[in-house]
Parts: sequence; C-alpha cells; structure tokens
Amino acid sequence: MIEASDDYIAHLTAVGEGDGALADIGLTALILASLDRPGVSFQKYEHHLKILNLDLQGQNMQSDSAMDRAQALVGVLNGNHDYTGNEEYYEDLQNANLMSVIDTRKGLPVALCILYIHAARGQGWHIEGLGLFKQLTGLYT
Repeated sequence: MIEASDDYIAHLTAVGEGDGALADIGLTALILASLDRPGVSFQKYEHHLKILNLDLQGQNMQSDSAMDRAQALVGVLNGNHDYTGNEEYYEDLQNANLMSVIDTRKGLPVALCILYIHAARGQGWHIEGLGLFKQLTGLYT
C-alpha cells in the first residue's frame, strides 16, 4: 500500500465527497497513478504538467474559437510532446496510468484526455471530457 501524504489523502477525500467537478484533474490522476507505483516521486510528473501548461500558454491563444483552441492543444500535446494512443499494446493497463503515459507518451484515449483537459483548464478554458478524444483525433491528420 502506498504511503500517501495527508495532502494526497485529503485531496482524494475532497474529490470523493465533491460534486464531481475536479479542480485539478492532472493531480488527481497522478495521485491515483501513484497507487500502482508506490514510492515514485511526483516531482517529474508535476513538472511535466506545468510544462504542458506553459507550452500552451506560449501559443498566445487569443481566439475564443473551440476549433482554434483544440488545434493549439493538439499542437502542444501531439506536435511538441509526441502524445499518441498506444495501438500496439492497447490492452496494457499502464496505458491508463498517468505516470506511465507521461513516461512513454502513449496511452488510452481517457488518459490522454486527462492531459488535454488539464492543459486547457490551466489556460482558464472551459472543457469537458465527453467525446473529446474523438474530436481531437480528427485534428491529427
């Protein structure tokens, strides 16, 4: 069992008792990923989430267009950081673990969407996960 800090336990408790809205979907996914990787430091992964936010901020997105924002997200996550679905080993459970996804830059659509949502919310954009990946994959081509 992971020796979680009181802050992480408090975070997960608040998420569980909350209304379903996640203030920080990236951190929540990292805490859950850590259950499968006890003793692994969060520093590298938290830093990477900050880099994604900074890279997207660096796009200087002035448009309120959902399409323009989606293209900026794809440009950063797929273009700059090479995130993609893991088609070769799709059934591997590590494709759902955000730490592993960050390490390999490959994962299940739901895990990749967590990164997209995290980056978008870091810009103050309203974004929902429902159907997001299907819409974004059309922008890769």
